[in-house]
Amino acid sequence: GRLKRFIKVFGLRIGLDDVESQLEAAGYEAKVSGVDDKLFVATTSSYGIEEVKTWLSKTLKLHHSVITVVKVDRFPTTSNHKTDYQALNALFEVRD
Repeated sequence: GRLKRFIKVFGLRIGLDDVESQLEAAGYEAKVSGVDDKLFVATTSSYGIEEVKTWLSKTLKLHHSVITVVKVDRFPTTSNHKTDYQALNALFEVRD
């Protein structure tokens, strides 16, 4: 089945696919996941983690404390070469 690709942060519904598209349009290579009240971002971009976090905070109008950004060498993928969001979530369970 399909994954739930939206979260609610402070009562705001945030589409994770939309956030990924916005990041891409701004030049950031990133994949987005999350749980309610927490947005997780993995990036392979050469930009600093704080720059990505600040950009997201301003763009989405969210407090920076609900955004976690980590730098990865590559995004986890499934055998079909699609983003493995379960593996991505596991990255944040360990770090958060």
